[in-house]
Amino acid sequence: MLLIRESEDLQKENIFARVEMWRSCLGMQKNGCSEEIRCSRFIFHIGGNKVKTTYRYLFRQITFYLIVFLVIISVNFVIIHSMPGDPLLNILGENEYTYLLQKRPETLQQMYVEYGLDGSFFQQYLRFLSKTLRLDFGYSYVRAARVTDVVFSHLGWTLLLTVPSILIAAVTGAVLGVFCGWRQGRLEKILTPLFVFLNSVPTYCLGILALFYVAFQARLFPIGGMASAYTTGLARIADILWHMVLPVSLLAISKSAYNYLIMKNSVTMIKNENYMLVAKAKGLSERRLLCKHLMRNALLPYITNVFMQFGHAMAGVMTLETVFSWKGMGKLMADSAATKDYQVLQLSFMLLCACVMTFNILSDLICHIVDPRIKSEDVVA
Repeated sequence: MLLIRESEDLQKENIFARVEMWRSCLGMQKNGCSEEIRCSRFIFHIGGNKVKTTYRYLFRQITFYLIVFLVIISVNFVIIHSMPGDPLLNILGENEYTYLLQKRPETLQQMYVEYGLDGSFFQQYLRFLSKTLRLDFGYSYVRAARVTDVVFSHLGWTLLLTVPSILIAAVTGAVLGVFCGWRQGRLEKILTPLFVFLNSVPTYCLGILALFYVAFQARLFPIGGMASAYTTGLARIADILWHMVLPVSLLAISKSAYNYLIMKNSVTMIKNENYMLVAKAKGLSERRLLCKHLMRNALLPYITNVFMQFGHAMAGVMTLETVFSWKGMGKLMADSAATKDYQVLQLSFMLLCACVMTFNILSDLICHIVDPRIKSEDVVA
């Protein structure tokens, strides 16, 4: 007992020695001078610094992402228009295309002009930029409909899979990550290698396995599609929800694995920080340590990660849509690539890039507002 008490007293002395060291560091700021205080991975320059306003920070981020967006859509245009094959050949078929080329070339040339496929590569690019700035994305020459109508009609079905899965993954990853990071016991030893494995497996591989074993052999869920034929009203809504269960569950499991690892690592690092040791030395309850001290700091990188996941999940869900024959953006882009439907492909890529960058801006803005450490221009990570 005497040895235990001596070790506890020694631990408390070490904690209070660290506190005194930090107080002495904070006391070095005198007469407006700037001193460096190293805290974990950050270096703060105290005194004489001009704090960036939120509006200025937001303006800089939006300007940067607009430039990135312009570069991305330009590269997107080059890649799509460099695809081999003639789009009109896919539209008309080989026989009709050969007939028009030999007998009525003026009609074929008129169709090139109508579909915006005439002129040099650079002229097509300038025409593409001009129409993009006017939000005029033209018509789909394969589906004979406006491109915006085609794309946004498929976008809703993609969001129907993405939004529930991200929300489920955010809650599941946070709860399991906090519990296993704080109480590293038997459950943590089971979940960590399991989630590391699930995080490394592509979602479409999980989809193929689930489709074969769960839907085909066990017949627990529909094999594919969005709804059964000849269903209407509430029965159709229930049928769509039933078809959603398997793809949403797989996407939620895949994202929960990554969220769990992020939250668990954050909790593991933060619980050994100096301020947590000081709070323990003060005799605070475990509930107060978790809610007031640990969660405040652990949730910041986690929220940033969840916002970024919304954008990236839009791209990741497309392969899963192809596996489950879900008529969302993934299947639309696969069909458009096969038929050389340039307009639909261009708007689809632009929309995905816009989603990723929008959620990146939101995550950066939340970090800037919530975390005071990044509000100074002199913070060095």
